[in-house]
This record gives sequence, structure tokens and C-alpha cells, in this order.
Amino acid sequence: MSSKYKFYDSEAIYFVTGTVVGRGEIFTRDIYRNILLDSFRFCQQKQGLNIHAWVLMPNHFHMSCTYKDDHQPGFFAGGGFLGKCYTSKISACMFENELGYLPFYFEYAYISLLAVIIKNETLKMNSYTSNKKNPMKKEKTPFHGIKLFTGIALCFIMTLCNGQVNNRDKQNVKEEKKTIQFPNEKNQISQVVRMMFQDSKGNIWFGTQNGAFKLTGDSLIYIDGIKSESGQGVTIKDITEGQDGKIWLGHTGGISSIDGALVTNYYKSDGLISNAVWCIATDVIGNVWIGTMEGACVFDGKIFKNFELPLGIRDTTVGVSSDKMINKIFRDREGKLWISSNAGLFSYSNNTLTNVSKKAGIKSNFVSAGFEDKAGVLWLTSKEGLYTLKDGVAKKITNESIEIGKGIGSIAEDKDGKIWFVVNQHYLYTYQNTQLKEFKKTEENKGPVVFQIYKDQAERLWFVGYGGAYRLENGRFINITKEGPW
Repeated sequence: MSSKYKFYDSEAIYFVTGTVVGRGEIFTRDIYRNILLDSFRFCQQKQGLNIHAWVLMPNHFHMSCTYKDDHQPGFFAGGGFLGKCYTSKISACMFENELGYLPFYFEYAYISLLAVIIKNETLKMNSYTSNKKNPMKKEKTPFHGIKLFTGIALCFIMTLCNGQVNNRDKQNVKEEKKTIQFPNEKNQISQVVRMMFQDSKGNIWFGTQNGAFKLTGDSLIYIDGIKSESGQGVTIKDITEGQDGKIWLGHTGGISSIDGALVTNYYKSDGLISNAVWCIATDVIGNVWIGTMEGACVFDGKIFKNFELPLGIRDTTVGVSSDKMINKIFRDREGKLWISSNAGLFSYSNNTLTNVSKKAGIKSNFVSAGFEDKAGVLWLTSKEGLYTLKDGVAKKITNESIEIGKGIGSIAEDKDGKIWFVVNQHYLYTYQNTQLKEFKKTEENKGPVVFQIYKDQAERLWFVGYGGAYRLENGRFINITKEGPW
């Protein structure tokens, strides 16, 4: 363990800051807040940690603390027990449960009271007081010193956390290729590509943990201006296009629209039901439908209105879930909207909401995604397996030979009419002419951990996820980096 990540002095007060690398706003979610706070409590009860003041922000925390004399110093820092405790738990939770692993760790800074005193001599106190009988013996920091330091720390915290952006943040898209900041040395578009989308002009959009990228011809552009309400970067969860050609993006900080060179961000403070957006779609009259952790809402360009759906069930087998969870919203070729949620599958047409799951006999409450194939058949993925839906009747495609695990995720149809889908986040299967077959990966040909399967306008099949973006060509995964091949 590095020496800079240890508390060596049991008589000093330390100011600690932990920030999520990449500024991902994970502490907006209860599960990650609870992991961090449980780790704090454990170290208070078992490891001698004394917390005098703390504050938790969407992507970082601040704390002033000491440790008890009878405990070994160095247990509370980034490389010590506390850091290992919550970073490992949060990482495991993200990888196993969120359908999108974000490499996760913290950076730290420590300031002891003595360091503050040296820079602020007018405070007229020291972190140690001399003993008259033994001038070399150091006594504990007096209680009023702790209170004073806590006040200083809180003032410092308020300064660090100041500077929130306005609710509606409009930025210009930077079209210069030189402004692209690619997140890793391996030349990937991003280490985590959550999804992709091709618009009506043929531009390809990549939604990543580092924001959005747009491919026009052979030029890849980073979209600078998509931000959370606190001004930080976001993870893109879904992208769609409106009837007017405007691009809409749902992300971990709300939603954003791109109209030419103008980026506009919308947040909960603007009326959005939640900033934890999971999916986004548009209807035939131009309304934007947003699915979140806290339910669905509709935006007409001026006002957000909540859309009431039956309460579902929280999926306890995954880390990120709620009884109001909306997993996917999509529109079929007739203009009907389909909403997959933790309460099942619903259709919405002519102002009528229908619980399709109950009528069609879909057993699972947890419907993940869906799409319409060339023949007009709806395909639905769920916690229990893969279904087709035709003329109001559901048919289960998968059988007991497939280990469903955490369920079936993304699904797409290739140019030959073969259906591709991902099982338990890792395994690829195809279905054609009643034949269900696993696509065997090898160490030399494995592609990413798949979050989305997507067919572009040239009918090429893409697989994006943890590990970057890949295209399947002649049975082999071709890694698509920032330089192509496009």
C-alpha cells in the first residue's frame, strides 16, 4: 500500500476527499450510497474510525476524521480497509447487476490539522500541546480543536462543491476532431460503449460511459456539452431521433437534445421525473417518452408530464432496480408504443394503456427489451426467456437447455433474418427456422461483454459493450476503434 494513502498520526485530524474517477454520478442511487455508508459504519464500529463531519455529493464525498489510539493507523485510506471495502463492493455490484460495468476506483487527498495550521498562523493553536513535565510529550488534540477544524473543513467543502450550473444548459457541439478525448490507451471509442444508433442522415452515434460520439463519414466527433446538473460528464443509456430530426439522448444525468450545433440539457429540476434515465423514445406526433428508475414521463417540448403505470416489483437479483423501473420504450411500424418495465409489458395507442403481459400469458414481470422484425413479429426479452408476440399471443422460444441466469438482454435481426440475442450478459445465441444455436466465442474471437446488438442501415451487425465496439464480419468480431475501420 502506498504511504500517501495511510493515516500515520493518531493525534491529528484528517480531511479526506474521495472522487469517482470519470466523475460518474453513482451516488444518486440508493444501492451505491448504502454500500459507502455501510462501509463507514463498519469502520466506525470495528476499525476505530471517528467521523466528525461528512458530506456525500453525486460523485464524491468529503470527510473530517480521526482514528482511535488502540487501532492500527492506515486502515481507513484508499488502499486500506475502508477503500477496499466499498470500492470492491461497488465494482462487483456494477459488473454483476447494472448491465454496464464501469471500472471503478477512487482518488484521495488528505489534509491534517497541522497542515492547515501551518498555512493559517492566525488560528493561534497547534495540533499538539506541550506537556509542562515533559515538553517533548504530545497530548491529544483538544475537543475545541476538533470543532474548529470541522468548521474549517465544512467551509472548504462548501467551496469545493460550489459552482452548480443552471437548470437548462445550452452548449455548442465542438465539431473539431482535435477536441476528441478518447478514454483509454487502447484506441477504443470507449472502454464501455453502452449503445449505438444510426439517424436518418446516416450518422452513427455511440453512447458511452464517457459521453456521446458522432460518426459522420469517416470523421468521429466527441459531443462536448452533454452534462449533468452539477456540470459533470454522464453515461449515455439510450439515443433516438425525433420526427423533426432532433437527436435525443437519455443518460445518468437526465436527458439532452441535439439540434444542429446546439445541445440542450434537461434535468429533474425542469420537470423530468428522475435524472436516472434508462431509455428514451419518440412517438408519431413528436412527443419524447422517457423511461427512468422512478417511472415514465412525456415531454412535448415545453412541459414534462408524468405517465402513470402500474407498480411493478423490484428485481432483488440485480443491484439497480425499482418497482417503477422502465427498461425500454419502443415504437412499432404502426406507431404503437411498447413499454417494457418491472410490471411487465404494456402497449399504448389511442390514449389506451394495455397490460399485454397478462393478456398474452408472459409469465415474467421483468420484460427487458423488444423489437419488431421484418415480418412484423414482436420479439421480447425477459428475465424468464425469449418470447415472440403475434396477434396477441405470446410464444416462448427459449427452453431449459439455455441457462438464463440474469435474463436475456439485447436482441436484433441480421440481413438473413436470423435473430441474435445475448443471454446472461455474456452468451450469444441465434434463432432461425425453429433452430436455437449458441454462437461459440473463443479467446481469439470473443468481442465485448455485450450490452447491445445493433443492425445498421447497411445491414451490418454491431456488438457493443464492455471492451468497446465490434462488428461481426464473416463470423469474426472486428474491433472498431476511433480510427475505424468504418
